[in-house]
Amino acid sequence: MTARPAPAAVRAALGPVRAALVRRARAEAARLRAAAAAEAAERLAAARARAAEITAEAERGGQADAETLGAATVAAAGRDARRLALAAQRRAWDGLRAAVRRQLTVPGSREALAARVVAALGPAATLTEIPGGVAGEVPGRRVELTLDALADEAVGRLGPAVAELWRP
Repeated sequence: MTARPAPAAVRAALGPVRAALVRRARAEAARLRAAAAAEAAERLAAARARAAEITAEAERGGQADAETLGAATVAAAGRDARRLALAAQRRAWDGLRAAVRRQLTVPGSREALAARVVAALGPAATLTEIPGGVAGEVPGRRVELTLDALADEAVGRLGPAVAELWRP
């Protein structure tokens, strides 16, 4: 049988091996830490770059949405303004027409309408009262004359001057 070496002698003989293993382990650990730190820095940089891309994309999308919404709002406001302007014009037109009609609605206006129908168709015209006026007929022709039609004709004769009613 061979004798076993003493533990102190084994420790002394393995000391350099142990030290070399510890140095290698520390070096490997340092290398792994450095690699992990580099990978972490790389991933962090990539994540920051992606976050910047997402932020820029969101800003562009938000800007585009805002522009679209702004354009829609401007268009809606334009439509509303046009609607209000047309309504005001309509009120002015109706007011003018009503004023002219009031001037035409005087005693004897029915007779005056009838006389105009007879002047257009001749004395053989058959006259009929219709809502707001008089109609006349002869074979092959019919004429209807109302106070509203006369008011429209009178307002129409004002020509471009009527447009001044709704100019700012």
